[in-house]
Amino acid sequence: MIFLEEIHERQAPIYKDERGMIRDLKAFSVEELHIATMQSSAIRGDHIHEKDEIICIIGGSGICEIIVQDEMSGKREKVLVEGDMKTYRIKAGLKHIVRNTGNDAFYLVCFYE
Repeated sequence: MIFLEEIHERQAPIYKDERGMIRDLKAFSVEELHIATMQSSAIRGDHIHEKDEIICIIGGSGICEIIVQDEMSGKREKVLVEGDMKTYRIKAGLKHIVRNTGNDAFYLVCFYE
């Protein structure tokens, strides 16, 4: 992928125990933290940020679709996200949307780096 970078566990480890999971994001400086719910069929986005955005998808088994487009070149990327605790970086200046294509709600934790 060119525009959308998945943040892997070596960059932001996931720790699991009997209580649940924690995603360690201390490798990133955090600005403007947002937590949002995504109900089934909900869409957030179709917007652009001036800084890189980190999106953490948590709290459900719903299917999420992320679409990122470079307005200047017209190039577009789309990723289907299944599972919990996935994290992506969307580069600054790229138009993007997040859509819940599953039947269950999930949560987004978003911040700018």
